[in-house]
Amino acid sequence: MSRATGPAACPGAGRGSGSPPSGTFDSEDLKDRAAETCRLERGLAENLARHGAPAQRCALAGNPHLDPDLVSLLAQDPDENVRSVVATRPDLTEEQRAGIQIDFDPRGHHSALRWVTARHDDTDAMRRLAASSHPLVRRSVARAAQTAARHPTLPVAVMEQMIQWCQPSRP
Repeated sequence: MSRATGPAACPGAGRGSGSPPSGTFDSEDLKDRAAETCRLERGLAENLARHGAPAQRCALAGNPHLDPDLVSLLAQDPDENVRSVVATRPDLTEEQRAGIQIDFDPRGHHSALRWVTARHDDTDAMRRLAASSHPLVRRSVARAAQTAARHPTLPVAVMEQMIQWCQPSRP
């Protein structure tokens, strides 16, 4: 059976032994968490990307250790949820993000992307992200601007600029 690999490949799995104890992947929840966070052997990652259940592919799509070719494969997944997870990866270029077909419902509740809000003090990054093709990335910039507005040490000019980026453009 394929498994997670590498030092501390999967937190809590097989401490010190380098491999998970038998039965580690028997739980569906643990399988999904492992697919999302662990450095997986190439064969296992490819098998999950091609043949895993939609929930496993969604989890895998967010894995920061996933090889770029598997990210590209998942970006064309038939499942909308899988493509949506891929489209919000921080390591994508804007061109890659724009090429992923998603159906975003702006009326739905969407949590801000942590990797976007974490960059609230990087004006160049926020400017690029505010122009993203993905509405959740743009919405996350707006949330970062709201949070920054409550940040007492943020220069007023930066705060105003972030809020301006989030305003809909007027003809």
